[in-house]
This record gives sequence, C-alpha cells and structure tokens, in this order.
Amino acid sequence: MAMGRPVVANDHPEQRLIIGESQAGICVSYNEQQFASAIIKILEDKKAAKEMGKRGRRYVESKRSYNRIADEVERQYYKQCFMT
Repeated sequence: MAMGRPVVANDHPEQRLIIGESQAGICVSYNEQQFASAIIKILEDKKAAKEMGKRGRRYVESKRSYNRIADEVERQYYKQCFMT
C-alpha cells in the first residue's frame, strides 16, 4: 500500500480493518483460489487497481506511517502512565 499498489489480504481482523478503511485492495478468506482470483481481478481492471493504489498510499501516509504510529504509541504510553 505504501508503494501505491493495490493489495490482496487475508481475512485476518487487522488486515480486514485496514482494507475496509482504506479501500486499497481486496480481502479474501484463507483460500488459495480466492486469493488467486482477487489478484486476477486486480490485474484485469487497471483503472480500479490504480485507484486502489492511490487510496492505499494516502491511507498509509495518514494513518500507518512510522511517524504516525510512533505518535500513537507515545499517546498510549502517556495515557497509561499519567492518566490512570
């Protein structure tokens, strides 16, 4: 996603959440046929793939960059150490 490419993810809670929020790819069950079909779907629809890639890049920059994650970890530590 950070590279501006659409992704295929497995139906794992965090992966499902990220794909749902970002709309940057396709989430499928742990099934090789579904995974392969999702890849083919992305390869066949270049316009949709390009849009997914753009959304993924924006999502990573706004929510999953190292700076953003570090800020969130710092907030959580502060909250746990000083707010309880």
